[in-house]
Amino acid sequence: MNYYIVEGRDDGFIRRNAGGKAKNDISDIFGSLCMKPLNIPGDKPANLYQKVVKLCKARSRWRKAFCTLKKGDNLFIQFPVKNASFFLPKYLRILKENEIKIYILIHDIVFLRSHGDNRTPFRTKLLSYICEKGSYKVSDGIIVHNNRMKQSLQMIDGIDEEKMVSLNIFDYLCSNDKNTIKKVLVSEKNFPIIIAGSLDAHKANYLNYLPENCEFNLYGNGYESIGKKNVHYKGSYTPDDIVEEISGSFGLVWDGDSPDTCSGFSGEYLKINNPHKTSLYLAAGIPIIVWREAAVSDFVLENRCGITIDSLYDIREKIDMLTEEEYKELCKAANVIGEKLRKGYYTRQAAEKLLKGIGKNEVTRSKA
Repeated sequence: MNYYIVEGRDDGFIRRNAGGKAKNDISDIFGSLCMKPLNIPGDKPANLYQKVVKLCKARSRWRKAFCTLKKGDNLFIQFPVKNASFFLPKYLRILKENEIKIYILIHDIVFLRSHGDNRTPFRTKLLSYICEKGSYKVSDGIIVHNNRMKQSLQMIDGIDEEKMVSLNIFDYLCSNDKNTIKKVLVSEKNFPIIIAGSLDAHKANYLNYLPENCEFNLYGNGYESIGKKNVHYKGSYTPDDIVEEISGSFGLVWDGDSPDTCSGFSGEYLKINNPHKTSLYLAAGIPIIVWREAAVSDFVLENRCGITIDSLYDIREKIDMLTEEEYKELCKAANVIGEKLRKGYYTRQAAEKLLKGIGKNEVTRSKA
């Protein structure tokens, strides 16, 4: 039997941010593959005492969920887990000793994402490092974002490359395809550039330096006006609604403080990470503009669904170089990918590879 962990489902659909959208989508896709959920209730601690109580409860809840499993079962866990703790790798080792296979799907690698970020407490970094690295080591298979993340885990943590499968891009489930396809057909290359996601200054300080020779439509939370006439704030929407609401020629994938490059720890993390906003844009049938050194740029170029830049100041020139026909081709490719994302294609494909045990063969063939 195949199972997957659900930790107190975070219903991002009722909130105006992406919140739990990615994990909820993965859970729904796992369910469509006839896997059974193992539910682990969650708590929202307000103080230190409640956090300690939460960890104690989490331990017993994980143990109770694992008691359901039997020899020959497969278990999928999405990382990072909400209730990270030192005990989890130990419990996973016990499962493995009982001939239960453990598969991990990575959303974020907290100890890499927070490296150099002084806002993340040291305790959180240490706990994440021990929980994540220990769990990766004991697992039978791991779904990573892309080949660059695969190489990073192999070099930094010694994770066996043969048990890793690349997702390539996160899916973005949507219930309505008709309006999305209609929107693609009326898009033009000189429409505004879309920026969606967290607009908080800590996350997106580059907004203060957006070039003035392009129009920008901003969607998300945390925005404070920067007083530029070419920057238009369009509000925030639920993860499901925003696919139909965003409007523009390209979706921008950028991070950090600088317009010249994606700098600092945010830029370093982009080199191995697949930002979820990439999936949002493509699910809406909108082509991508992405930093050339970002890991997801490989996917964008391979599938011809966008363009790459070194600096935000390259945007105008890159767009002007495109013919209308070339732009239409980018839109068509974005919609082909978007249709797959809206139906959960990439998650389903990666999970089936692990269950069929062909991840190892895939790597072997690529080396031949």
